[in-house]
Amino acid sequence: QPYRVALADAYCQSKSWDSLEAYLQDQKWGDYDFVRLAYLTRAAYQQGNTIVGQESWRAAVRVAAARVGALSMLARLAGEWKMEAEREELLWMIVQRHPAERWALQALNAVYREAGNSQGLQQIYATQLNFDPDNIIAGNNFASISLLLGIQLNRAYELAQRAWEKFPNNPAFAMTYAY
Repeated sequence: QPYRVALADAYCQSKSWDSLEAYLQDQKWGDYDFVRLAYLTRAAYQQGNTIVGQESWRAAVRVAAARVGALSMLARLAGEWKMEAEREELLWMIVQRHPAERWALQALNAVYREAGNSQGLQQIYATQLNFDPDNIIAGNNFASISLLLGIQLNRAYELAQRAWEKFPNNPAFAMTYAY
């Protein structure tokens, strides 16, 4: 597969999208067919064919869906290709299907922080709490964001109080509790 991927990359570098599409169209890459489908997606998007691109992407995700390594590779490619919505969707899929892969939550955290997406951050902290209800830091972060957004206030008050009572000398916990 490295030769095939290198050739596909060369077509991408030269922006020969129609040649890339023609090269990939009738091939099968076995266990790496999700990569071929991802490159087909890129070719379609670059040629302005959104519908074909979306179909190819859905097929790539379907082929990769059971394997965390394949989903991770698709997420990396989506990030490199500035397909942010697709990358975010894949990262959440990894979080839901492979909860031990905590790096996906960290990647989402970075995405949402960079974008200033407070609701996305709240969703991350809620997910962390679902995985580990005793995670005081996630609880405080969830409380802080929830208070700022004015949503899920009862839970936010409870989590802020719990964090402060457990660590009353922690300034971040005290600030959240005071808020």
